Amino acid sequence: MIVAITGMPGSGKSTAAEILKKKGFKVVELSDFIKKEMRHRGIEITAKNIEHFAIAMRKKLGMDMTAKFAIKDISRMRGDIAISGVRDIDEVLYMRRKLKKIIPVIALVAPQRLRYERIKARARPSDVKSFKEFRWRDNENKKLGIGRVIHSADMLVSNSGTRRQLSDNMGRALSMLREKHALS
Repeated sequence: MIVAITGMPGSGKSTAAEILKKKGFKVVELSDFIKKEMRHRGIEITAKNIEHFAIAMRKKLGMDMTAKFAIKDISRMRGDIAISGVRDIDEVLYMRRKLKKIIPVIALVAPQRLRYERIKARARPSDVKSFKEFRWRDNENKKLGIGRVIHSADMLVSNSGTRRQLSDNMGRALSMLREKHALS
């Protein structure tokens, strides 16, 4: 099974990917391809630089550009795969077309203030430093089309609680998706 994971910043995509990895999934993080290209070009990895670079690259290469970068790696993988960090429906459509597979989308949802608190707590070097910058990043993600992916997701998974609750929610979502697609 291949699943795509989407959600706003701080919604728990990386945590969900870790949970899936423990369940035997191989994980592909789409933003890693953007960061790799930024490093190659000598661009500092910050929240604003990532967003600006991603927007510029999408204008130049299309809204599905991260999927284009990742498809070679994904196509060589076997077994269960989780593709984390989907930002636009065109990425999902491109991967479905190229891999000739059903790829359900799991959207993680959590309240904005909770998402900001999580980002502050994890303190990655590339994370936003203020709530104002966080709101700006949310808006940039919406411009990239993340709302379309979330609204068209096959499954919405709440991540407003503990890591254990997210693990349980992800387990239920996977079971439902496996059952649904086994019947298709």
